[in-house]
Amino acid sequence: MLQNNENIDYLTGLLPKGAIIVTPLNIKETSPIKVGDLDQDGNLEAVIPYKLSDEYYLMVLKKYNEQWYSVFSIKGKGIGINYLDYVDFEGNGIKDIVVGWQEGAIWSELNIFTWKAYGLKRIVKELNYSILQVFPVANTNRKDFAIWQHDTGEAYKIEVFCKKEDGIFKDKGIYKDYFKMVVRYYEKKVKEMPDAAFYWYYLGDAQIKAGENEAALKSIKKGINLNREYPSKEAFLILKDRVQRAQGKRNIIGYVSSELYPASVRTIEGIKWGYINNTGQLVIKPDFQSSMDFQDNGLAIVSKNDNMGVINGDANFVIDPQYDYIEKFREGIAIANNRNGYYAFSDTGKKIFQYKNYIGNFNEGKATFVEIGIDSQWIYGYVDKNGKVVIAAKYEVANNFNNDKAVVKLVKGPYEIIDPKGNTIQSFKYPFVGDISEGLLIFKEKSDGKFGYINEKGGVVIEPKFGSAEPFKNGSAVINLSTDFENKYGLIDKNGSFIIQPIYNNIKLLGEDMVAVGKAIDKNNPPKGSIYALANIKGKIITDFIYYEIDNYNGGIASAYDNSHTFFIDKSGEIISVLPKVKGTGTLTLENGLVKADIDNRISYLDKKGTVLWKQNSDVELNDLYKIQEIKYNPNRNYLVYYPKVLGIKDAKRQRHINEKIASLAQVKKIDPKKQLDYNYFGDFSIEFFNKQLVVLELSGYNYPFGAAHGMPTLIYVHVGLKDGKIYSLEELFKKNSHYVRVLSDIIKKQIEAQGSDSDIWLDEYKGIKRDQPFFISQDVLNIYFYPYEIAPYAAGFPTFHIPFTEIENIIDTKGVFWRSFN
Repeated sequence: MLQNNENIDYLTGLLPKGAIIVTPLNIKETSPIKVGDLDQDGNLEAVIPYKLSDEYYLMVLKKYNEQWYSVFSIKGKGIGINYLDYVDFEGNGIKDIVVGWQEGAIWSELNIFTWKAYGLKRIVKELNYSILQVFPVANTNRKDFAIWQHDTGEAYKIEVFCKKEDGIFKDKGIYKDYFKMVVRYYEKKVKEMPDAAFYWYYLGDAQIKAGENEAALKSIKKGINLNREYPSKEAFLILKDRVQRAQGKRNIIGYVSSELYPASVRTIEGIKWGYINNTGQLVIKPDFQSSMDFQDNGLAIVSKNDNMGVINGDANFVIDPQYDYIEKFREGIAIANNRNGYYAFSDTGKKIFQYKNYIGNFNEGKATFVEIGIDSQWIYGYVDKNGKVVIAAKYEVANNFNNDKAVVKLVKGPYEIIDPKGNTIQSFKYPFVGDISEGLLIFKEKSDGKFGYINEKGGVVIEPKFGSAEPFKNGSAVINLSTDFENKYGLIDKNGSFIIQPIYNNIKLLGEDMVAVGKAIDKNNPPKGSIYALANIKGKIITDFIYYEIDNYNGGIASAYDNSHTFFIDKSGEIISVLPKVKGTGTLTLENGLVKADIDNRISYLDKKGTVLWKQNSDVELNDLYKIQEIKYNPNRNYLVYYPKVLGIKDAKRQRHINEKIASLAQVKKIDPKKQLDYNYFGDFSIEFFNKQLVVLELSGYNYPFGAAHGMPTLIYVHVGLKDGKIYSLEELFKKNSHYVRVLSDIIKKQIEAQGSDSDIWLDEYKGIKRDQPFFISQDVLNIYFYPYEIAPYAAGFPTFHIPFTEIENIIDTKGVFWRSFN
């Protein structure tokens, strides 16, 4: 690969002392060093893979004025370099750097670096593969790549990607050509092992992608008839469903795009989430309570019926929605949990293993797990990707492995650094030791002492003199000299010298050598927050203190907002005028040519010119007569309320009165736009229930006094009779002289007693309900609730008791207007 007669010895001499050049497994040439004008800027670049102290690196040099300079270096993962190539993906002559870091016998992690004006940008990471293929696309100048991810036996999950600008996307346009080759592979496998259901499954999947639907149905039928535990019958039926949809036998909304973005719709049943494509068209119908971004493996975490699951790009569940929480995929594995325990899933949906108490996320092929010790103490150990215990549970603190090292603390023992086999590399005598960051660890000499930094041998590098300390990033760390509410944040180098003096209310590392430096908005009350200036990693203050927030830099730009607008800034702090500027406060992100605007607790999508492609609807039609309209009230940066307006009531005066009452209950009140509030308030609403002539509106709020341990939530339900233009009270549901207060109080007391000793309710504090007790109606049930601290601790939220109407039908006024409004 050495080109242009460059001297290999000279280039090697630019490596760190002790480094040796390594040859990636895919390279057959005599030299692994690539020299050429990779970014087409007229200057040569050299890419050198090397090994130093059993760790693997990639260095990129650039030649200016006959001199070579290092412009990029990255430390890889694992035990070697599996793949290295320089690929012109888009046919423009610019060759991106493709590297695969070997993590084990089967798995490698793919990184792709693309050239930008400021250098290299990593656009792919944490995408695991077992086999990687880069290939030319017929009748174009482009190249695509395919990843094969090992499942079981010699079966692989296969996906094809193309690169566009700063992202990669499934290239479904070449599925037929590529997957015909995959079909031939699996046809051979099913001949070799006709009783292996997993080969029939992947044959069917490949046949669908190759457009061979009839053949796919036969493969699916064969796989189902084998009646094997894996893949499950449900997995085969999902394949069958894909065939039927491809044949037009099912009605689906839109089509499945390679670029999908979460989008919300307000409905009678509440906020529902689906996905749009890059033109703003809804392509996966809004059927979920929440939806997260699709990851590089083509999967997304969603929630449905109060449980979380994982879907693919066809909106089919790969992991069924039956879990309380699911973590994002890391190293090809997602961790899910429910009341029965913790589970590790592959991205094919295969349940690999489970543990009762806890499984952490994977890093470098290992995850923490927990056994319960004496006095219910959590004791940590480590498992591999098959669930095999590789380091026994014996730690009360266990951090993730990074570069084959992990910081742990033995039960009733010292902090240690251990290797992947659990062997002690270094033991520490200190009462607290943090994780490793760039060779340094945060520590305390005394349990009630201050923080400093030690090296991996335990030697004190920076004396403990800080009230708080953060890990080092790119040679600098944020510290706080103060131990009380008056912050003194500064930025130090690895010698403990101040790059930025410790005089600020907050400092944040933004990446790409940029820093946000914050002064207190109110010097007498620092918890009110900060107003920021932009600085660089050398300590130079670049702008005035004009931002209330600056997000991390990515590709030389960052999202920021002032008192009224959110926008993109460059590294000089200048607003980037060719990108959107949006009214409100929040975050803007560039996503494959779109701008995602998370502004004022609402997500919308714009093109780069600022044209809105998608935003959540503000009106919900209840029926042909009535609708609910969302109104936004945002008089101040710290005060934001979304509240409902009821439309369609015949009596205009009553409609106005109802809406004024709703606005008042939603805390719509006069707020000084220029005043810095002592608190932050956010209010929102949803449609809790609608039937016939009754709509129940939920008004929720959260008031957070700055500096408080937590805020105080509010919850109010408004029962609106649409026909008579009236807001109903609890009393109106019952007959006169029915003693409903006593009856409901007794029922609730019995429910509390039935909960037993595990209940969060303070039975001694329960004195029954009030005449105007907070309540809401749902289908066939009366719900009575209490505010935090009334009868239970704050953590219990709003204790709610559900009373079926059948249990109290003898006291309900079934002839009253309230009851008849929804019956």
